[in-house]
Amino acid sequence: MKLSSISMILAIVLLIGSAAPATALFEMYDVQVEPPDASLPPGTPVNITAMIRPIPTDSFQTFIKWNSIRLSTELEDPRWNVTVHENQVQVPVGPTTSENIVSIEGTLLSHPIGTNVTVDIQLDGLVADTAAGTLTVLQAEEMDQGKVVGPVQVVSVIIAPANVSAPPTETVPATTPTKAALPLVLVLAGVIAALGILGRKRR
Repeated sequence: MKLSSISMILAIVLLIGSAAPATALFEMYDVQVEPPDASLPPGTPVNITAMIRPIPTDSFQTFIKWNSIRLSTELEDPRWNVTVHENQVQVPVGPTTSENIVSIEGTLLSHPIGTNVTVDIQLDGLVADTAAGTLTVLQAEEMDQGKVVGPVQVVSVIIAPANVSAPPTETVPATTPTKAALPLVLVLAGVIAALGILGRKRR
């Protein structure tokens, strides 16, 4: 094969590699949801804590600098407290697009290999007043120029029906005790005896 053909093949491979989205890796661990009930009614306050650790894909950096990790939630009135830990340095991260979304830029996660980089997530919110089903309380995904790359990690809870009425209770009317009626034979005997006494008095 001629040298020019080899150069052309290498150029095509490099173009394909540069066009494909670059994917880093991360893991979400130590996830805790309070309350831990299997089914939560609407309006229930929920607290989520979790940790994220970038997984290096090369021997130079802990995360791809131009990528980001997007955190989102379907909870109502969410309140985020997200902090990036780089060895002994802590950098707080605030909402960047909306109150339901927090974006962690790759510049905060990309450091020389061997650096201990973690993300501390604390989230409070309320279960939405929606139909019964599944509610995503925390979702983490990697973004590359506005596109989702890599696996999406989701933490969800089950929503109880919004209007659950208690079964109707049967009310039994109170009854008062009644006196037993005298037998008819005794009543007639008493009348006859009274008439006999009256008859004797008249004689």
